[in-house]
Amino acid sequence: METKHISDVPELMKQWNWQKNTEMGIVPENISIASKKKVFWKCHICGGEWETAPQYRKRNGCPYCANFKALPGFNDLQTLFPDIAAEWDMQKNNSLRPQNVTKGSGKKVWWICPKGHSYDMPIICRVEGQKCPYCNNRRVLFGFNDLETLNPAISQTWHPILNNGLTPKEVTPGSKKQVWWKCEKGHEWSESVVQRCRSKGCPVCQNRRIIKGINDLATLRPELKMEWDNEKNVRSPEEYSCGSRAVVWWKCKKGHRWKAAISDRNRGNSCPKCAEERRVSFPEKAVLYYVEKVFTDVKANYKPEWLGLQELDIYIPEYKIAIEYDGIYGHSKLSGNKRDEKKNIICQENSIILIRVREPGCMQLNTDSINYIMESPKDIEKAIQFVLQKLNELTNVNTLEIQSDINILRDSTEIYSLIEYTEKENSLKNKAPEIAALWHPVRNGTLLPESVSVASSKKVWWYGKCGHEWQGSVAYEVLSGKCPYCTGKRILKGFNDLASQRPEIAQQWDYRKNVEHKPENVTVGSGKSVWWICEKGHEWKAAICSRTRKDKKCGCPICSNHKLLTGYNDVRSNEELLKNWDYERNEVSPKNVCIGTAKQFYWKCHECGYQWKDKVISQRSGKGCPCCNKKKRVKAVQKTYIRKAGGSLAELYPQLLSEWDWDANNDLNPYEIVPGYGKHIWWNCSVCGNKWKATGIMRTRRNSTGCPVCARKKQAKSRQKTFLQSGVKTLNQTNPELVVEWNYEKNGDLNPEFITAGSGKSVWWKCKNCGYEWQAEVVERVRGRRKCKRCKNNTELKKD
Repeated sequence: METKHISDVPELMKQWNWQKNTEMGIVPENISIASKKKVFWKCHICGGEWETAPQYRKRNGCPYCANFKALPGFNDLQTLFPDIAAEWDMQKNNSLRPQNVTKGSGKKVWWICPKGHSYDMPIICRVEGQKCPYCNNRRVLFGFNDLETLNPAISQTWHPILNNGLTPKEVTPGSKKQVWWKCEKGHEWSESVVQRCRSKGCPVCQNRRIIKGINDLATLRPELKMEWDNEKNVRSPEEYSCGSRAVVWWKCKKGHRWKAAISDRNRGNSCPKCAEERRVSFPEKAVLYYVEKVFTDVKANYKPEWLGLQELDIYIPEYKIAIEYDGIYGHSKLSGNKRDEKKNIICQENSIILIRVREPGCMQLNTDSINYIMESPKDIEKAIQFVLQKLNELTNVNTLEIQSDINILRDSTEIYSLIEYTEKENSLKNKAPEIAALWHPVRNGTLLPESVSVASSKKVWWYGKCGHEWQGSVAYEVLSGKCPYCTGKRILKGFNDLASQRPEIAQQWDYRKNVEHKPENVTVGSGKSVWWICEKGHEWKAAICSRTRKDKKCGCPICSNHKLLTGYNDVRSNEELLKNWDYERNEVSPKNVCIGTAKQFYWKCHECGYQWKDKVISQRSGKGCPCCNKKKRVKAVQKTYIRKAGGSLAELYPQLLSEWDWDANNDLNPYEIVPGYGKHIWWNCSVCGNKWKATGIMRTRRNSTGCPVCARKKQAKSRQKTFLQSGVKTLNQTNPELVVEWNYEKNGDLNPEFITAGSGKSVWWKCKNCGYEWQAEVVERVRGRRKCKRCKNNTELKKD
């Protein structure tokens, strides 16, 4: 085989360093491209010089252009990134300089940022944009970006014991490290540094964490603890904070029970039933009664637009005077006090004179209004006299006659008539006539919608347009306004029960396990989870609505292979899946895997042994071994190609079958490939027995190729014939002394009978004296050069 030299490769010749190699006596014509001898190179692009053996130049180019080495002025850091090189720490990096490194170097070196911070970082990280880790708060530098320096107030709450020696000097304010803290009151808690810097402080002091005896509901609001319903509430008031949104049960002094959020109770909301009873105040209506005796145009519970959601108990529009009666309920707490002060301000802004009669126990107001503080709740007559006296002063209307004739006991009947009138104003018929239309005409007896408050919790009978009748509280029906049977909130047998509406599903009801329920006692859209049993005896639990909904019904999960039942729908019960199950790689048994699962498991083909991972459900659908499937697809494609080509290689070129190497070609079959097959095939020469590789198209094209050995012999004979005809003498004729050292074993088919003395071909020689073997060009040997090196060295040694 002919040896390639450096001079034969133009790309290498471009980078040959003629100056240095010439000085060393090295020429490219004498250096093989596989030589291990180091030579000099010079890049024709960047001018960089380096030394390496030719055998390493097959894949490697210029080390400077490839940024493996730094070349000052071309690819060094100083040249490409002078701004980064300006931060190079000359002192700590010793003799290493920016001119000696490339931009992609992973070497960690020292830097100094503009603020004077010294830090170490790989060069490539700086090139990619990373800057001083102290300035970016990715490293801690005491006195610059540590927690103690930047936030001394928070540092004071650092726990001195529980942080295992870690101090605020060793973390930045943005650190996500979980540490312990301790507030001034001694509360301890764990929180990350960054969350601590963002938070408002101690979670106990901020009522975000409850500690019994410090910030719990029972400790801070003992009056609410007195109304805690211990019978219905599982947890105690010591387990809640005052701002909790949990809805719990309460029980007032009168025995009324209701549910309300703790935060609502903390804001001042109290028993709704008591509030309902107090909604129409007798003292308020008593004041109204005597004021109406003096003034003709008086409005009760007046709600002007400028007052928003609030109302004025009594209002005289002609004189723009309002009167408020403030009972201890709703006016003795901060929330009620703020509401009163807000009303005072709004009235003042709208030029309304406001007179207030306040029961003892109400909080003091800081805003302007004419106030009368009663000595006792029974002191109502004195309060009315004060109001009439003030009206007299403000309007110049004589009220003295009425002041002298105030008698609550005498006028109580008429005062109560005002209360009844107010109740009618707030009645169901007046406030919600569309709900009052559903009032049952018979079953409520003498009770009428005009005598029931719109907010009443009283349970009455209702009759819908659908013909259904039901019982429910007035307040609930005002909010709902719909038939509970039509909406599926209640059960009506024969109308919305499961047994009558979906008998086919009711047949799968498991009466043995559903002891408390029957299909006649549940609605068709119920969300209750019950037990079912299918025709095959499988049992499962599911919500009723999941079985009856229109969009996505669900049946037996075992029959649909969504739930495992060993012996029925497991992999072991499926022969097709079981024969490919990989027992070695799968940690779970096939009997514990459902055939409908989408989980992936390992498989091993029982035919070819190929291993793969796939979902069980995919394998159950017939996906099978991907390797076998690929072979099948290939064979199918080959058949298509053979059909289009008019026949296979064996059919169209039967003469090639004698040279087909059946052993080396393994599964490849000449009857299954086309004549133009593009991959290499093994052949066995029928003449000389030589084995070689060639594609199908190379053997079947017009200028087809055969055995390369036979071809070379044929060429040799042809060359010899040409020599003989032209009269040219061969090497064995001109230089028989060289033929003696011809290495017939290594030169193969190459023969001195077919080579001339001027041939530049490099061949093998074998010394007739010492047996040393070497390669040299024929022409060089004819000129007397390139003789046996071993014999030459021995001769020189003898001379010395």
